[in-house]
Amino acid sequence: MPDLTRIAPNHLTATALDLLFGLRRVDTHPGEAFLISLARLADKCLHEWAAARECLGRYVGTPAGADGRARRRRLLMRAIDHLENLISSLHRALLLAERLRRDQGSPQLRRNLLPRDNEIARLGDVRDTIEHMDQWVARGATSDPANPRGARDWRPWKGEPLFLAINRGGDSVRIADKSLTFNELARWIEQVCRVTSFLTSDPAAGGLWNPPTR
Repeated sequence: MPDLTRIAPNHLTATALDLLFGLRRVDTHPGEAFLISLARLADKCLHEWAAARECLGRYVGTPAGADGRARRRRLLMRAIDHLENLISSLHRALLLAERLRRDQGSPQLRRNLLPRDNEIARLGDVRDTIEHMDQWVARGATSDPANPRGARDWRPWKGEPLFLAINRGGDSVRIADKSLTFNELARWIEQVCRVTSFLTSDPAAGGLWNPPTR
């Protein structure tokens, strides 16, 4: 998993200070509500990413013998918990960022600052599958839960994971027949944080974005 510690998780604090001192760059009531939620979710994405990365690092560093097997399993499942939370929060954040982009009282964000529509849709499909897999199984798994009227016929006994799983190469997550790479998730988190920083800070000062030290 890429290291995102160069991004400071202070977006919500910056937003609160902007609103307190009248420095806000969003001039509508819905826009302010969207911005506060976006800032909170941007920070949450960073925290969930860091927690998942720490758990996976400890998982890799734990010996695989009999004594370490149970510990490794707990660390892996804890990492998956954090990744599921991340995917849900990141999808919500991207939808809020798109709403702010369309808000007439908000700075006009360029569309290319956010992931492409098909990328957001892929993230949403994974999020929906995580949230609704139980309904899928209850229906006999005869269709995709993200598209219940679709013609595809995926069944859990075909060997696909029923909950979020990390592939053997350690570079992506997968559920059912859907997958996302860690590089994609890291890039989308960075985009959310850049947009949030732009909306809560003076863009000429670089916002809260901390460039990596060399």
